[in-house]
Amino acid sequence: MERDHPHHPEGGDQPHETEPPAEPIFEQLSDEQHIQRGIADALTDERPIDDATARRIAAQLHGGQASRLYGLASSGALPDGLEREVAESVQDLPPERDSWVDALLDYTEARGEDRGPREGWAAVTADNPEDAIEAARAAASQERRENRARLERYVDAGLDPGDAEALIEYEDLSPEQRAAWAGISDAQPGEATAQQAAEPAAPEAGGADATPEQEAAPRPAPRIYLADLAAYTHGRLHGRWVDAARDARELQADVDALLAASPIAGAEEVAIHDHADFTGYPLGEHESLAFVSRLATGIAEHGQAFAAYADWNRQGDPELARFSEHFEGTHPTREAWAEEVATEVFEWPRYLATIPEPLRSHVRFDYADFALTLEQHRHVVEGDEGVYVFNPDV
Repeated sequence: MERDHPHHPEGGDQPHETEPPAEPIFEQLSDEQHIQRGIADALTDERPIDDATARRIAAQLHGGQASRLYGLASSGALPDGLEREVAESVQDLPPERDSWVDALLDYTEARGEDRGPREGWAAVTADNPEDAIEAARAAASQERRENRARLERYVDAGLDPGDAEALIEYEDLSPEQRAAWAGISDAQPGEATAQQAAEPAAPEAGGADATPEQEAAPRPAPRIYLADLAAYTHGRLHGRWVDAARDARELQADVDALLAASPIAGAEEVAIHDHADFTGYPLGEHESLAFVSRLATGIAEHGQAFAAYADWNRQGDPELARFSEHFEGTHPTREAWAEEVATEVFEWPRYLATIPEPLRSHVRFDYADFALTLEQHRHVVEGDEGVYVFNPDV
């Protein structure tokens, strides 16, 4: 996605079509186009590339803050070993990037002994990458907040959460994409067509013909937002929401497709910049796809209890394979749990019946205090459905 330029505000007054544009047209070029033009101009004038082109090439090719190319992109300095790093980068680049490397090596040679940082370096490309990154972060955060608010609105109106998310995705498409989507008649199983996504779903619970399965609360449908880090670093938003409760190989295929379509050449890393329906689990940006798959599948099957288990016992059970061994059930409250244990395990009603009738009505079992005693041997987590009880000693 190309960044918006401040001299073309949306909704502002447009200049008369006979007037020249306020800024040169070449300012609207992408970084790749700027680089190609800079190299072409240098060849025509028989000189090295200028500072702006060198900075853009370094910004495209650097491998993170620890790389020497990052030093060039951020400050204009030519650290020792930079030329070797540039030459080695050719091995991982497509052939069309060879001209970038050659141009950058000619540039460093022409600098001679002038290898230190350059004052005003950030201004040579007429933009500040840090500002662009912060703007991208702010835009992404705002988009996430708006999407959450829209999702809550649609769910409150009666839409199934999955249908509401599909509707949001449909609303965000361009008219051309909507037309293309509406023309697809062979949607894959589980995928909604544009028309289905736009139509409110029929209520699934509480109706006269509702089945017990329909009356049950819907299980979560965990999703993650995969962000292309190469694009993100360069101030561009490139990512997608994907269903997380799938095999890790399917998630990897989503990652591969996202990186293949990256606007930044050589993109090779993604991060999880948002997630939904993980029922409170603190999912990190760089979780492995195998873990995300196991966690999301468990949450989709068992609900929030599985997320509570993962949060409690991930270190002891990294594969999350022993949930059914540790999990003892969900109860409305701690007191309700204590009452069930007192009744079923310790047969409290039987002992109550042995108390003489005149005294029985005066006997009270302190379930809250008994729950505190039970918790000395159990791990209890409060959640949306009540309390989840786990046995740590199995």
